[in-house]
Amino acid sequence: MGGDEELIPGWPASGEHFSVVLDLVESRAGQALARARFLAADLAGAYLSRGAELLLMEGPRAVAEATVVRLDDGSGELVADRVTDRQFSAQIELLPTRDGGLREAMPLPTPSLILVFESLGKGSPAELQIGGRIAAPARSSLRAADALQVTIEFWDDLGRVYATPGTRFKLWYAGRVVGGGRFRIGANDPEEIIDPFEVP
Repeated sequence: MGGDEELIPGWPASGEHFSVVLDLVESRAGQALARARFLAADLAGAYLSRGAELLLMEGPRAVAEATVVRLDDGSGELVADRVTDRQFSAQIELLPTRDGGLREAMPLPTPSLILVFESLGKGSPAELQIGGRIAAPARSSLRAADALQVTIEFWDDLGRVYATPGTRFKLWYAGRVVGGGRFRIGANDPEEIIDPFEVP
């Protein structure tokens, strides 16, 4: 947290991970106060301070964001908020119809396009498909060969793990790839489309 998603490629999967045991103290309206005990307290301690922001994960899935409110030796108290669906900004480019792209206009917003990522999990399939809702400002539809900026709202928190700045993805529809894109790096990210099928 704290901007790491803009500085560390592949974050949070590539960030520092520490095992923690959480004991619930209080819970209300989607927020919880929990006492945290880190199994490698000496290592985790270097990253902990009052007000520090943490991302709590269950395997590759982000389940909550937490803020340290009190700190003891090797343990502390966290206020955690459940991670909800988030919107991410991306640049996409759709293939022409002759190359397998859309055969007709697709109304926006749309849940019909599936994002395909290279899997981060060891021993997992090479690619992972994640669904979401794609929208574009001032646009009512997508057409073959379009190149534009969109917002993507994932149905599953797992999308947050993969939606890191600069990450490329393919767009899947009706059994075939119809385009691709990449998540924007930030406000100063250039507007032009970077070929989503180019190998970095």
